[in-house]
Amino acid sequence: MWTTGTGEINIIENVNDVTNVKTTLHTLGQCNVPDSTAQAGETGTLTNTNCTYDPVTGKGDEGCGVFSTDDYSFGGKFNSINGGVYAMEWTSDWVKTWFFRRDAIPSDITAGNPIPSNWPLPYGNFAGDCDFDANFQNQRIILDNSFCGSWAKVDFENTCAATTGASSCAAYVGNNPQAFTDMYV
Repeated sequence: MWTTGTGEINIIENVNDVTNVKTTLHTLGQCNVPDSTAQAGETGTLTNTNCTYDPVTGKGDEGCGVFSTDDYSFGGKFNSINGGVYAMEWTSDWVKTWFFRRDAIPSDITAGNPIPSNWPLPYGNFAGDCDFDANFQNQRIILDNSFCGSWAKVDFENTCAATTGASSCAAYVGNNPQAFTDMYV
């Protein structure tokens, strides 16, 4: 699940058999976020502090991302606990993301009146040298299951090819439709 417009917020993303959800920001304008874990501002693991993407050179395509440390926040393990709730708070000062297992959803969410200030630390806390109002405008939400994009292709070759016996991500997907019967959007 992601939003796009001016800038992009990948709220829920990851590939293949990974079990930890990742949130990533991509901006065209300058945007840098410090490691909030060191500042006790998030529980996740930051992968990159520079969110800026240059479409001319292709530099910065990875964006700035944070992995949740909850091994049940994505993929098969997520399904095994009957899912949960992802939440995002986007303000002029930050973008924060949370994952709550189904048995730990805050009561204010289930009551339809979410109050993020009452929740525990987010796994992702993107704040810092970034004009969030300028970098994220006219967002629309997209729900999809993507197959074999550039990230999934590389990860497949590094981690899945040996266990599946398939020569590529596209070959595996094309020859194994039954492997995707439990995929949902």
